[in-house]
Amino acid sequence: MKKIIRISIAIVWLLIMALPALANSSNYAWDMPWDGYYVNGKDNGIVHSLTAGTLTNSGSLWEYYKTGGASATPHDITIEVWRVDTVIDNKICSITVTPYTTLYQQKYYSQNGGTIIADDYYLVVWKNNDQDGWSTAGSGTLTSQ
Repeated sequence: MKKIIRISIAIVWLLIMALPALANSSNYAWDMPWDGYYVNGKDNGIVHSLTAGTLTNSGSLWEYYKTGGASATPHDITIEVWRVDTVIDNKICSITVTPYTTLYQQKYYSQNGGTIIADDYYLVVWKNNDQDGWSTAGSGTLTSQ
């Protein structure tokens, strides 16, 4: 019986220690069909609550469809992280990634977004041309440490 209590206490202690680390990251995914060029997490109701610390935005994106009249290469994709504010939202960081031309080949990225406060954040993903004929998807993680 004492052994079960000790193991239970150890498990609870480990969970308590792990909770802050788990609370510091949030996963995301997005999809941008060939006839679209803009995805806004806040407009879609997808907001990430992060703790204060140094922000890292990391993930990958890939092309999953190419229309018959698509441009030879897909246009650059810009991934922005914004902080929700009561008056005007603030852009925290931005990274531009050029996808590979091979369908489903992942292009990885990682960016240090600087020091952030504990608050709600969202992604804005866009490409500079809305009719390039390429469909793009991506996923990643926002981490605050």
